[in-house]
Amino acid sequence: MKRRIHRIGVLVPLLLLAVACMEDPITPPKETTPPIDSPEAVVKSLAWSYQYGDLALFKSILAHDPGRNADYRFLLSDPTDQGETEWGYDEEVKIQRRMFRPQMQVTDENPVPPELWLSSISINLTQSAPFAERTNLYSADGGKDGKLDPAIWKAVEARYGTDVFFETQGDQSPDFQVTGEANFVVIEDKTKKAGSSGKFLLYTWEDRRPPLKPEAGVAAATSHPGSAI
Repeated sequence: MKRRIHRIGVLVPLLLLAVACMEDPITPPKETTPPIDSPEAVVKSLAWSYQYGDLALFKSILAHDPGRNADYRFLLSDPTDQGETEWGYDEEVKIQRRMFRPQMQVTDENPVPPELWLSSISINLTQSAPFAERTNLYSADGGKDGKLDPAIWKAVEARYGTDVFFETQGDQSPDFQVTGEANFVVIEDKTKKAGSSGKFLLYTWEDRRPPLKPEAGVAAATSHPGSAI
């Protein structure tokens, strides 16, 4: 019988497990994802992308416009064993690609033990507070200081409760139940019309709990992706 390990933490455990991956993407339901027309819709699309292994959707909701100071970051509440406190767009996409699309692995990436591949992910993100504007993220000089130009971007944030279940494929490999909190900062591109692609984007995903420490028996597969991938 497979074990279920319950953990307290935010979605960083999912990232720590990201060297594990789905053998085949889950087929999304026939209905399409809802339009990304609000900060709440960004988070709903994030959950959808995890639930169904939709890498294209996941990439489309991440801010990636460094020329206008808008590039996605994941922030850890505590440093990893390697001393990392954050990572950016490229690392995030690589993590999710390995989890959602193992067949897309590239040269020099560590192989994943098949018994630790994920067969499914169930995720629930529950908003615990309304989105509120983050005026401290705005630039005072039109973006020359590296911050967001308020003439271009509006930034809001909200905290969410997280509940994620990871089902692994191996008969002897444990499944994982993770609960915790995340803070999401969403930016709105004020230069785009309502309904345009990229109008709302995930700018920051902040871990509000300490990262998961791997079990002794699966340390190689659950170490931080910065060293494992």
